[in-house]
Amino acid sequence: MDSAAPKTRSVVPARSESNGLGVMDVAGKRLASHTADRPDATTAFEQVVAPALEDPGSNILANDESASREQRASPPRDKDAAVVVLTGISTNPYYWYAWLVLLVLLLLIGWWSRRRSHARLPSAARVAPLDSDSTQAATPTSAHDQTNENGPAERADAKPEQVVAAGAERIPAPAVPLDRLTFAPVGVAHDETDREIALPKGERSAAAFASVVEPSDDSGRRDSETALNEAKRLLAAARPEDALRVLEATFDEAQAPQEAWIVAGWAWWRLAHEHEGPSAYAQANSAAECFELALQQEPSRTDLMTRVARSHLLAAQLTSTDALRMESLSKAMACFEQRSRARTDEPADHLELAQAALQRANASEQEGVQERGAWLVRAQQHLSAIPAEHALLQDEAAKAMAIDVQLGLAAVAKGEASARLYRNAIQQLRTALEDADAASADAWLAKMIDATRALIKHQSGGSRLLTLQSLKVEVSPRLQRTHAVAPLLAWINLLDEWARLLPTRAAQLKLVEADDLFERASRMNSQGPRGIQFARAYYLRSRSQHEQGANRKRTLQHASAILQRLPADALPESIVKTEMAEIHLALARLADGSVAVEHYGRAATSATQAAALSTRPIMAWHCAAQALLGLAELGALDGLQHAQMLGLADQLEAAGAEQPDALRTAARIRLNAGEFASSSRLCEAAWNAGASRIEVLPLWQEADARWARSLEHANQDAGWLRLHQRLRLASTSY
Repeated sequence: MDSAAPKTRSVVPARSESNGLGVMDVAGKRLASHTADRPDATTAFEQVVAPALEDPGSNILANDESASREQRASPPRDKDAAVVVLTGISTNPYYWYAWLVLLVLLLLIGWWSRRRSHARLPSAARVAPLDSDSTQAATPTSAHDQTNENGPAERADAKPEQVVAAGAERIPAPAVPLDRLTFAPVGVAHDETDREIALPKGERSAAAFASVVEPSDDSGRRDSETALNEAKRLLAAARPEDALRVLEATFDEAQAPQEAWIVAGWAWWRLAHEHEGPSAYAQANSAAECFELALQQEPSRTDLMTRVARSHLLAAQLTSTDALRMESLSKAMACFEQRSRARTDEPADHLELAQAALQRANASEQEGVQERGAWLVRAQQHLSAIPAEHALLQDEAAKAMAIDVQLGLAAVAKGEASARLYRNAIQQLRTALEDADAASADAWLAKMIDATRALIKHQSGGSRLLTLQSLKVEVSPRLQRTHAVAPLLAWINLLDEWARLLPTRAAQLKLVEADDLFERASRMNSQGPRGIQFARAYYLRSRSQHEQGANRKRTLQHASAILQRLPADALPESIVKTEMAEIHLALARLADGSVAVEHYGRAATSATQAAALSTRPIMAWHCAAQALLGLAELGALDGLQHAQMLGLADQLEAAGAEQPDALRTAARIRLNAGEFASSSRLCEAAWNAGASRIEVLPLWQEADARWARSLEHANQDAGWLRLHQRLRLASTSY
């Protein structure tokens, strides 16, 4: 027979027909099952194992001889179709048991492979939307969140674990179906970075995708509804990367469904919680972008406004850059304000707004006291809008936030107003401490000690000592019982302030009390004594200020040895280097000649390195500036170091607007450089910021006198006259 050999092609599953049988590609043809059309289709076994061709009588090999002769007499009608079915095996009951056993084995192997593919995927990670975190307050469901024109609608801030796809197998314990949720942008042309972060090209991700989407020979695209339901199921199963992949085709459409953007937003939200660093920050921003795109399709949905704001708050928590944190917090506050214009704020909304305003205030330290104070006032206003008897204010986190707002307002206030706010905060802490359980009592105790340490700075000598004695009587029993490190370290810091009020001998005895506390703290620290050892080095440097001669030098050398023994990863490098620079600076002041020059140089080098590593380098700048001033006084300052010193003066003046020590050091640099007018002006700024008379007046008087000598007619210079009058006023003030 002159027929060509059948073409050989792989057989792959294409799609499933309504009768349950697959469509197969055989010898270049697509063959559909016609079992349902056969009148002699009597057994289910034949329907599964032996589907016939379009012509059931063509090209079939039979076991009996008559069927064989009939087959040889009738050539096949379609020589391209070559399917061999052994009817003897399919009709002989002897073989049925073997086929059934084989079928069961195949089913077991498929089930086991499916479980392995799931096991290789990331397990269900922690998903704690911002409203369930300790730093965020939950918002009640608004009227729009509860109902819509189509009936009950789920809120957009439902947890991803609660997502259930329509018609899919139900995930264990889903509380709320995700019928109204929407998601984040995948494959957007202008955002390739986020796509790479959320959809890594690794082997694990590729395997996860293969286990979700079976190949199709027609290369057809899933319709939006099917893809959306599958993405919901994957998101509920803690597989956000796969959910984003499934939805990728949906976003290629001209108008992606709103619900798709919401589900994508939740997927990005989960990924941001699972990762750290810049990738997590970018993923949180992607979540916010997706919720914004969903909000554009329905601008009145206040629940989506909340989700956008919380995504920006999450991004602010995930970045270590001050500028990015400020930007994210500003966007979050703008979204919250948009929600407040759309509907009336409930008590939970006010609590959430107060929390966001407090975070924004804490991020405003670089902007100055006025900016920070404005945000703290807004936080206080939102807290005041909540009824005093409301249950939200009885929560421990809400109490802590209210006290933090009071302490923040006290820190930015001045004079008696600041002291009054500190006293109010201490009274609130005392009340909270009495009602607190054992788990939170230590945190309240540490806050109370720190607040008292800030209060005594607004008091005179006698009242300071009375306040400290009263506090010691109150907290000593609690300090004896505590099993936490924070209250002990807070009390050690207070002992340092207390010692500054005492004569030398009494101050040394007071600081000796800290030794036992350090030993207790070292034993309590379950994560090793690294942080405690750093605190001990800081304490030794403070104690050395009350010692003389050789004792002071030995104490500083002991502190330096402790820092040198710390592992490289014990603490942030910028903190350790700044403290080491302070120790070298103190050692340089005890030495002279080449030894002093060496210590000043090492202090300047360490502080400069710390400033380059720190996000808040003002302490390192201050230390480096003092070291360079020491070199200048010894005549060992070269031209490059002189230029660096002048640059540090500019940085201290810009960043330390309300820090008297930084302003005083900048004034010393200007005086050393011969800029007498600038030095006098900076001395005035340091006085206004709270510098003591003994610290600022000698420097101010020298700058004023040298400025006057540099002028031909000082009495006719308006600038000198104004600052001279301010100097005389400061000299006569008490």
